[in-house]
Amino acid sequence: MDKEDIYSVLWDFGRQSVYYVTHPLFLTSRAIYLLVNDLSQDPCERAKSVMKQGMYETSEDSLDFGTNLDYLDFWMSSIASIAIEDDGDQQGPKSELLPDKLPPVFLVCTHADKPYDGGGPRKLAYKVRSSLQHKLYDTNLYDDVFVVDNTKSGTKFECSDVLRLPTEVFDVAKELPQMKEAIPIQRLRYERALHNVKNDGLKYISLDRAKQVASKECNIVDDKQFHMLLNFLHDRRIFIHFDDTPELNRLVVLDPQWSIDVFKGVITVRPYCGE
Repeated sequence: MDKEDIYSVLWDFGRQSVYYVTHPLFLTSRAIYLLVNDLSQDPCERAKSVMKQGMYETSEDSLDFGTNLDYLDFWMSSIASIAIEDDGDQQGPKSELLPDKLPPVFLVCTHADKPYDGGGPRKLAYKVRSSLQHKLYDTNLYDDVFVVDNTKSGTKFECSDVLRLPTEVFDVAKELPQMKEAIPIQRLRYERALHNVKNDGLKYISLDRAKQVASKECNIVDDKQFHMLLNFLHDRRIFIHFDDTPELNRLVVLDPQWSIDVFKGVITVRPYCGE
């Protein structure tokens, strides 16, 4: 009660195009995104092809965006698709740390020890950022850039921007509108109740079972209130529930990692081992 803690969940998105259909499951406006760029590669040159495993051999990924900058544009466009206006409808004045649109995006440029043009890595990082400006998503970008020297990262001479990044991400997180929301105790009780169901070994449950838990553990019987609770947890991707189709509406995923494992089983092509 005497301090505020932030509990975070980190997702690392795969670059291979075969994974793109899974990304909307985890894209949410109630998040902070790190857009990672490799400074050793020229933003304007053709991106190195991602190799994928086929039944008999590896081959290039068939989906080609062109240049490295095109890939950054793709990721920013994906985030822009879920962006919301920061209308200042929060307690107190609008924070100067937050961009005009949410969610915030931090540009993190790695391989500063070997920039492609042999020039200054920070100057190059700002050049990359300026390439993303004057587009629909530029108002999601955090003002500063972070330049990571991979030869120092993880050593006693740690890269200064690696040390600075989590501090500034934390400061931005504290300013997000949802950090100022008062959360009814029933929501927290329901989240705990569903976690208990998950801890019993269930990766997903039916919508009816989720309603039973709400009724039994939290005394929530009103349908509208129940769906508000479920949407609250879904918006944070603590649990997953989509109501776009009748089939999806009947399912509540308690373990998001389990859903990823299912996708991996479906989209992975194992090498042919026969004679």
